[in-house]
Amino acid sequence: MIYLIHTKEYPRPFLTTLPFVARDFSEWGFRVDRHTTDSAYIAEIRPRERNTRTNRTEWRVEVMEMWAREVLCRKREERNQCLHAQPQRATDENQAQEDCRFERACKMMQDFVEGLAAFGECGCAIPKYFLDDKKEKPVHPGGKHGTKHTNSPQNLRLISPYPLRLISKYMCLLQAVRYISNATLPAWSNPDITRADQITMEFMAFKAVQKEHLVHAVNRAICKSKGMMGRVERDTRTGVTRVMLFVDVGDCYLDMGSEDAETRDPVPVYERGERSPVYVDGI
Repeated sequence: MIYLIHTKEYPRPFLTTLPFVARDFSEWGFRVDRHTTDSAYIAEIRPRERNTRTNRTEWRVEVMEMWAREVLCRKREERNQCLHAQPQRATDENQAQEDCRFERACKMMQDFVEGLAAFGECGCAIPKYFLDDKKEKPVHPGGKHGTKHTNSPQNLRLISPYPLRLISKYMCLLQAVRYISNATLPAWSNPDITRADQITMEFMAFKAVQKEHLVHAVNRAICKSKGMMGRVERDTRTGVTRVMLFVDVGDCYLDMGSEDAETRDPVPVYERGERSPVYVDGI
């Protein structure tokens, strides 16, 4: 599925294949259109956007940077206004499988962004060159410098510029994001998790990418909720830093079958010391 995110600040929509990003923008009131991957409209839009990105002189903010800054601003506003956590619209059993999974992926990624920003505000030893960048030229994802950076007015809110600058730099250095449903679990995974979705982020080999920053953000994200795992690895051959996040979605499938609960066979219950009868071949 391809998602087109429409904003008031930019005439052309943002294209993404990440369902959790599209879900967040839709929840925030943005117009989000869905198209299949074989859509003729998408086949026409993709080459046009690719050519525009290559030839443009004005740097338009990327969708992941806009999403991350919006997440941070909204979380800060909620905290400053002392808003209580919004009740869930429905329990996991009553939600659609897709919505249940995407909601958990959204929460995990939002916690990761907030954890990354918190590293810029706590007493951790952050390299000075990374935050004190008033004289730096913006880092373009394609490696170009000095291009004009157009910020979204929605992101220009009264919060500290340091976490926003930190988030912007990491999102600019983010070269790939992949979302995998029913991912293959790694050897280091929690044995209690049997089915999980995976989000993988790859950051370019650049001195500003500090593994400690990403580890701090992953720890903050996975400690907030059960059923979440994460790891940060650096490819010694290419220098790419890879963040892998896993979220448990096993219970999203419980009680969502086509049969009614009353017509299902009951699960046998045994007393302590008892077990199921021995299977004998031929009987």
